[in-house]
Amino acid sequence: MNSEMIGCYFSKPKLQGQTNQDHILPPTFMGNGIVMAIADGIGGDYGGGTASYLAINRAKELIFDAPNISMKALFANTKQQLIDTANIDPSLSRMGTTLTICMIEANTLRIGHSGDCRVYIVSKEGCRQITRDHTELQQLLDEGVFTKDELKNYHRKNVLTSALSPEGKMTIDEHTVGLQQEDFILMVSDGVSKAIELESVLTHKFKNPMQLCNELLSIVETTGPSDDFSAICIQI
Repeated sequence: MNSEMIGCYFSKPKLQGQTNQDHILPPTFMGNGIVMAIADGIGGDYGGGTASYLAINRAKELIFDAPNISMKALFANTKQQLIDTANIDPSLSRMGTTLTICMIEANTLRIGHSGDCRVYIVSKEGCRQITRDHTELQQLLDEGVFTKDELKNYHRKNVLTSALSPEGKMTIDEHTVGLQQEDFILMVSDGVSKAIELESVLTHKFKNPMQLCNELLSIVETTGPSDDFSAICIQI
């Protein structure tokens, strides 16, 4: 692991003064590597912000106690935290959150993913989206039912097919990716990916994570966010 790895991040509410339902774990050294994560709360008044807060903190505790924990166990235990909380306070039974976790060690990136936050690798060769959105829109695209242009105005494009909640279904995608010197790892919530054509922006050359994050933040705030928005970026 490169000891000179540097990072930058932001997390802001859609409107100033409102509660931010996104929660993040900024790049944090744990064990022999670095961990970072984004959770985007769903359910609004039903406790979305609570769900994302609980998910980030429970995942952080689990990784701190067992750095080699499997993604399956990590997500199952985090979901159980939401179940236990809802059992104590039934008003939170409809809360939910996405969760995407990156664990970096020895130039290898492990990802656990449920929901529609995204992970990109930006390298000298270009950018790659590693995760797949767990949304009705993406499912229809995967099935070849419609083209992307045909679904441009699809009214249920933001409906999730997987998330962490006390009662709902959870699918966990896992990825393992090799990293090269000077690669950027970028994580974003859907508040960023909905506001920016990331594949276009990420073709630009950035000197460091701060420059990249500043560019994303400027574009989102200029165009006007439609959701809470978060990003984390580090460079190997």
